[in-house]
Amino acid sequence: MIRRRRGRHRPSSPSVPVALTKHESRQWLSCLSGAATGAKPAEARLVWSVAADAEHWDRAYAGGDANRSWYQSYAAVSVELIMGWARDRAGSIIDVGGGASTLAGDLLALGYSDLTVLDISEQGLAIARGRLQGRASDVVWMVADIRSWPSSRRFAVWHDRAVLHFMTEPAALADYRTALLAATEPGSLAVVGVFGPDGP
Repeated sequence: MIRRRRGRHRPSSPSVPVALTKHESRQWLSCLSGAATGAKPAEARLVWSVAADAEHWDRAYAGGDANRSWYQSYAAVSVELIMGWARDRAGSIIDVGGGASTLAGDLLALGYSDLTVLDISEQGLAIARGRLQGRASDVVWMVADIRSWPSSRRFAVWHDRAVLHFMTEPAALADYRTALLAATEPGSLAVVGVFGPDGP
């Protein structure tokens, strides 16, 4: 469990999700936006175009998710962080880029009841819904591009295991920040994970 206090910065491993307050998220995303300008334009365009392409991710999920490098049978680190910070089981949680993740089911099993999963891939969400079977209706499923998603509500917890990692262009980071700040409020938690040096 990694705890962050408002207004203080502690370095952390890039492969481990960190829980941030909304204030810290503003500072952190501002730093990321500035750092992103150092990316090579051709590489940044390639990485983001792949990440933003719904057809790409639909193809990636076409054969299922258990054989993918990012697969987790149980989202242990994310569950631990969310349980440590969001003790109210009725609190609203959004899993951004959740795809076929087991997180929604893991949280349902623990008694969390207000869950939303957003992903650009319909195929990924279909896998997650199929895994939950009868309980799939207990989750709100949204097919959307986070860069242009107009949130209609605010969430107590924003969870993102890997989407931000792909955003290397300043415009993409700005869009992500806009979505995060629009969908959260002071006191909300942001649990964000990025890839480690050797991958997911």
